[in-house]
Amino acid sequence: MDKPKIAPGLFAELDRRRIGWVYTAPGSFFVPAGEVAELTTTFGLTVSDLFDQAGAYLAVRYQSGALSYELCDQAVNYLFQLLIHERIQYKDTLFDRVYSAFDNGEYQHAPDKSDDPESDYTRPQIEAIVHDYSLPDE
Repeated sequence: MDKPKIAPGLFAELDRRRIGWVYTAPGSFFVPAGEVAELTTTFGLTVSDLFDQAGAYLAVRYQSGALSYELCDQAVNYLFQLLIHERIQYKDTLFDRVYSAFDNGEYQHAPDKSDDPESDYTRPQIEAIVHDYSLPDE
């Protein structure tokens, strides 16, 4: 498993830009057009690397409590749509693991609905990702 080298300053820049990202409607997350291209240029990253690092950012900020499950889930769903639209390979990447962790929190898995998807699935998966990739809290 390749551990991503987080671009210096990227987490701080994503924290700064996050206030400009908007909810266009309940359950809908939107990053203004051009931000992906601008971030890849500014930080010298490929689009695929940027998505891995955005996944790292969401995992670290969620684990620390700085970002809610709802915001992170909406963000990964939006970013996933961008990946599909741009035909970017994402399987078996850090972003894919983060996406799956938040996706597993969207529904109850137990037949009797006695589970808490966020606590039972998302939180432990995010903790494992942060540990496995030795993600910094930049």
